[in-house]
Amino acid sequence: PVTSDGSKEQEETSTMADQEPTTTQSIPATLWTVYRGAVVHCKEDVHTLQVLEYALLVVHAPSGRIVCLAPHPRASLPLSGAIITSTSSSAIHTVPLESSASLSESEWNSSILSACEYQTLLTELKAFCGNISLSDGVKAAQQDAREWLSNVSLSPTDKEKIAGELAPIPAVQIVTVPRGCFLVPGFIDTHVHAPQYQNAGLGTDLPLLPWLEKYTFPVEKQFADLEYARPRYEKFVQRVLQNGTTCAVAFATIHAEATNLLADICHHRGLRCFVGKVNMNTNSKDYVETTEESMASTRAVLAHIRSLNDDIVQPIVTPRFAPSCTADLLGRLGKLAAEENLPIQSHINENKDEIKWVAELFPESKSYTDVYEQSGLLTERTIMAHGCHCTAAEHELFLSRKAGISHCPNSNFTLNSGILAVRTLWEKGIKVGLGTDGSGGYSFSMLNSIRNAIIASSTLNIHDPSLKSITYVEAFGLATLGGADLVCMRDELGNFAAGKFFDALLVNPHVDHSPFDVFPGDSVGNLFQRFLFNGDDRNI
Repeated sequence: PVTSDGSKEQEETSTMADQEPTTTQSIPATLWTVYRGAVVHCKEDVHTLQVLEYALLVVHAPSGRIVCLAPHPRASLPLSGAIITSTSSSAIHTVPLESSASLSESEWNSSILSACEYQTLLTELKAFCGNISLSDGVKAAQQDAREWLSNVSLSPTDKEKIAGELAPIPAVQIVTVPRGCFLVPGFIDTHVHAPQYQNAGLGTDLPLLPWLEKYTFPVEKQFADLEYARPRYEKFVQRVLQNGTTCAVAFATIHAEATNLLADICHHRGLRCFVGKVNMNTNSKDYVETTEESMASTRAVLAHIRSLNDDIVQPIVTPRFAPSCTADLLGRLGKLAAEENLPIQSHINENKDEIKWVAELFPESKSYTDVYEQSGLLTERTIMAHGCHCTAAEHELFLSRKAGISHCPNSNFTLNSGILAVRTLWEKGIKVGLGTDGSGGYSFSMLNSIRNAIIASSTLNIHDPSLKSITYVEAFGLATLGGADLVCMRDELGNFAAGKFFDALLVNPHVDHSPFDVFPGDSVGNLFQRFLFNGDDRNI
């Protein structure tokens, strides 16, 4: 407690410093010990904390007390030292424990710290240890801990357990979520064009096919020059991370070296990304490759990405769309995907003129979807963007192959392509994720895609009340678990279930110049909704 003049606080501190620490062992003042299963538990669940299954067990506080965090009794772990107990918010006391003792439920509950007491403890530890992280402290005291362990009186089993915990562990950053902030799973953008980032917000005056020729292909062609490509790919990766995308399914260009560069940047920046070298050998004036060049460069990119030895960056087979590829090239790509067990991405049924063109180019196919089916490109690992105009028969083909659709509402509106009936796909059991489709979509923010997905659904509902609108919760699900389904990583991404990767966003509604305000009494649920509808990168 801080008094008006500080005198009482100083007096209490000096009095406690004069007390002899209560302990059952002679422990070095700098000793930090790591013990699996130890958990800090606090009243009101304000600061429930478990750090990678490790927690601080023993440290000598500046007051002379032994401060220790005890494992929960259900963890069935022995503990030597002292446990934290508290009788008021003004003091933290310790109680000695004999070697291999365990706490009862009542003893554990009596040792729970209030949020205020927990903050006091953290402040005290930081003052004593300086500006270092938990893992830094562990590394700094490895030798001291081993010497202590060799002399302390413990059972062989206890010694073996603790010795295992004293093995070196990687450095970690410990982040305490401030009050009023919250964590959400990172967004999964299941369809985005990395080289088109510089065109974001430009060229919205044309529909799909003339838009490609006038705006898109001329820009992508320039990525043959790595000096041109590098700053644009670096800015793309920076922007999507800043916007909260932690996993992206990205189109690059037809250029192998530039695609490798994009993979390298994702690798160095930590963006989980499926990187695809675009394949197109027909129906473009001067932005095109031969079939042999397309296959050779695809294999080169595959080898390069695998050489990174980084699971977060993966190759993906990427025929631009059926009109850009001959049947021969599509078939070869399907065979490559099957041989190498690769994911696949492309476009389908985005625009009515595009669908007519596909029918002219592939008259032997029953539908646009059948073109990919006949080429071996419709699999469980296939992500097809748009799908606004799929027929019921095509839906059945998607379902039978367990392929999925990336919903890109911003682009669908901006290029006047159509509206995807998401709930209809859900009811049929077809996987659906969410994509920005930048720069067909003018924004590379998944928050924008969430909002447009809700608007698109509501628009369909206005015209046909039987098509129930999706909720903001369902739209958020599209951007997280829906994306995890589409990239076949539901067991690893999409939420905070135990065992999944911690791809997370820390959302701060109170940040300076926040695009929305916080009011007294706001629940976390209210703040979450405001973030989805009014938040932006400043809050992430």
